[in-house]
Amino acid sequence: MTGNASPRLACFPAHISVLSFFFSTDTFARFRAQMAESTRDKGFAAAATLVMIALVILYGVQAKYEETGALMARYGHYQDIHIMIFVGFGFLMCFLHRSGFTATSHAFFVAAVAVLWAMLNRGWWNQAFTGKRQDKVNIGINELMNGDFCAGAVLISLGAMIGRISALQLLIMAIVEVVIYHINEGILIYKYEVADVGGTMVIHLFGAYFGLACSFVLGQKEDTKNKTHEDETSTRVTDTMAMVGTLFLFCFWPSFNGGLAGLSNPYVAQRAVVNTLISISTSCLMAFALCNAFHGRLRMVDVQNATLAGGVFVGASADMALSPVGAMILGMCAAAVSVFGYAILQPLLKERLGLKDTCGIHNLHGMPAFFGSLAATITATVDDSFRGDVFTAAGRRSGAEQAKWQAAGWFTTLGIALVTGAMTGAMLTCLPTLETFYADDAEYEIPTVGEPKPPLEQNAPA
Repeated sequence: MTGNASPRLACFPAHISVLSFFFSTDTFARFRAQMAESTRDKGFAAAATLVMIALVILYGVQAKYEETGALMARYGHYQDIHIMIFVGFGFLMCFLHRSGFTATSHAFFVAAVAVLWAMLNRGWWNQAFTGKRQDKVNIGINELMNGDFCAGAVLISLGAMIGRISALQLLIMAIVEVVIYHINEGILIYKYEVADVGGTMVIHLFGAYFGLACSFVLGQKEDTKNKTHEDETSTRVTDTMAMVGTLFLFCFWPSFNGGLAGLSNPYVAQRAVVNTLISISTSCLMAFALCNAFHGRLRMVDVQNATLAGGVFVGASADMALSPVGAMILGMCAAAVSVFGYAILQPLLKERLGLKDTCGIHNLHGMPAFFGSLAATITATVDDSFRGDVFTAAGRRSGAEQAKWQAAGWFTTLGIALVTGAMTGAMLTCLPTLETFYADDAEYEIPTVGEPKPPLEQNAPA
């Protein structure tokens, strides 16, 4: 009987011996301890797994390929935007000297989740606002691009709390914010019919003030107030790494603002790209000049952020008839607002209101988007032979009427962002906070540098 046993049965005792070794030694005890330490009682692994399972089921039931592929010509723009989201934002936020892992990895994780969740939400909410029912959500280049736009709003919100928000809190925030983002977008695009090709209102204004409201409420929690902020500093190395993010964002911002511009008119798409490049380049020049004027020397926080403000400021009006000099003026205003924010307003808000804004998103995204929305409201009144390619309601509204709806979208976004951001922050206060702020070791395994390696085990002689 033994001699006729199959090879599988013959090797079975070997499997038993391996399992016996695993459970009879302290190997299993160490494994369980490591698992407990990795989750730190936050339930992040369980929550992330549930979200993944839910997304798999929803995509299996609700998603299908876009059948036309007409927008594949925009794949180059999409790839530029994708690099901005997954490379530019993460590196821009890695200036904290003990939070490099957190900045790049949290941004990577939450952007991936947001893109997947956003593509489904966009399909659902488009059907809700337009009344056009479909059995499934179409997934194509347009959805991929808009998914990245939504992820950008979530990353902007993260910037206010980076180093102070756990992975579990971030996951919950992203799930909620993506839904609210699409409701706000549906109101502006389908009900108000605003022009916002670069997302000044839909992405930057919403993401900034949602994140600031969430950060403010989180900051009121008692165990958060008592945490030390001594590691909220940068070094020459981390500031240089953050400049990598700045350069990626600077180079690809014209694609961000022009990715969906002039889908039926290449001239309008070209105008969006040109206006963006002129505005962001002018804001770079102006930021350097104003930073030196304010401080007597250049500060990296201004160089990393205020130089990009022109891209935010011009977004809503990028495809409008600004004229090149008009784009330059917007870039100058953007840099002025941003440098003023970093130099004067941010310290004042922190001291008077206790508003913590780790990356200064109010200065790079919030205020430039606020005043950029005003600029788009004014520019909407300018006569333009290509109004039909910029404004969906061009045949039904005069310039003055369109300006009123632009202003309505501006204030609607601000109100929705502040209210829902505060509500989300209140929800996140129910979850455990990080043990330490602005430090990777709160959630990440940190390599030990300089520790001697253990000696190699020697096999015993036969």
